[in-house]
Amino acid sequence: MAERVAVLEDVETKPSLILDVSDGVTGRRISDGVRVQLDSSGTVIRNRSGYLIFFGLPDGNHEITVQAEECLPETATVHVPPDDLRAPVRVELKPGPTYPFAASMVLLRGGVRDGASGAPLAGAAISGMLRVTCNGGEEAETVKTRSSANGDYVLWFRPYRTARGRKIRSLTADVDVRMKGYRTVKVAGVRVAGGTCSLGLHLMDRESQRRRADA
Repeated sequence: MAERVAVLEDVETKPSLILDVSDGVTGRRISDGVRVQLDSSGTVIRNRSGYLIFFGLPDGNHEITVQAEECLPETATVHVPPDDLRAPVRVELKPGPTYPFAASMVLLRGGVRDGASGAPLAGAAISGMLRVTCNGGEEAETVKTRSSANGDYVLWFRPYRTARGRKIRSLTADVDVRMKGYRTVKVAGVRVAGGTCSLGLHLMDRESQRRRADA
């Protein structure tokens, strides 16, 4: 069931679960605009520090989906212990295609589509590695995300931080896309000029590819 998040100044009742929702780009806690969905009834509030505190949940494992503006929803299994809580549970939200990235970041954007029908594919696992060639050698940065509900994705990189102050000579990216029922797609050596670059990704389902091979 969906839960409405209220704000409470002070909490004295023993909580069932404490959730720490963070921004996958900045690492900072997300305090506003967080929405949660539980597989069990209960009450959730937000305290002054920005933690989400749950009350009235039965002991055991629970599935929770966390959403926030401009981020991809995240579903996780959390455990409610029968005794006292020991630490907050952290859930990190990855940025969605509309996230307001800093101007210094390099973005690789595009859509994941079915190679036969052109239909958007949601939930594809996407891994990108940016190779930063600079004075003194090569550095690499890896980012993982997944495609949104409409099949779009964005990979975000921080080449200037990765280069650690050295002059950057070139940027190239390797991208790996995986989805159940589809052939894995790997794209290597995508030249990135800086700013935002586009890369469309098309996956062929295993059955269609088998039929083509038999034809």
